[in-house]
Amino acid sequence: MPTEEDIQNAQQELYEVASIRDDLDDDEAAVLLKWGEGQIARIAQETPENFAQRVRFLRTLMQRINRFVGQRPYLDEKGYAQHFGEVVKWLAPTGFDHVSEMQLTAVLPADKEDRLATLHAILDALTPNEPIPDAPTEEASETQLDMRDHLSNLWHLLTGRGDKEEDDDSDDAGDKS
Repeated sequence: MPTEEDIQNAQQELYEVASIRDDLDDDEAAVLLKWGEGQIARIAQETPENFAQRVRFLRTLMQRINRFVGQRPYLDEKGYAQHFGEVVKWLAPTGFDHVSEMQLTAVLPADKEDRLATLHAILDALTPNEPIPDAPTEEASETQLDMRDHLSNLWHLLTGRGDKEEDDDSDDAGDKS
């Protein structure tokens, strides 16, 4: 049985996997990530004995959804079939075997450019009895701010640069003009 800490760690890890959100804008990514958090809680309740494996499968499904939704406007027929097939492939291992490829195809909006509608259609088809998180409002959610802080801290650790150094750099740029 996963502990509350296990669940929270798995949810936090979603925010650390860039390939879950890199083809989406911030609002779209926030919807997918919040949905994923809810799915991790569901997995912990429904299949605690396979928690780690099912969470890995969920992350893979989310990566495939990210790629399909983000690239859908630009895909030719072959690319569309490939990316959509990757989403469908991970439905059963993730516990969404109640949704067929035909059902998922039927709910996709005609407007391939509307990525948020595409994302909502997919998530709604997978979890029809659960509310899909809305895109964030103008005021950033606490989770988004935490994620930005986390990414900023990570950036500073990786580059070895702190805020003071950035301020010094910008002052130097001003002096050279």
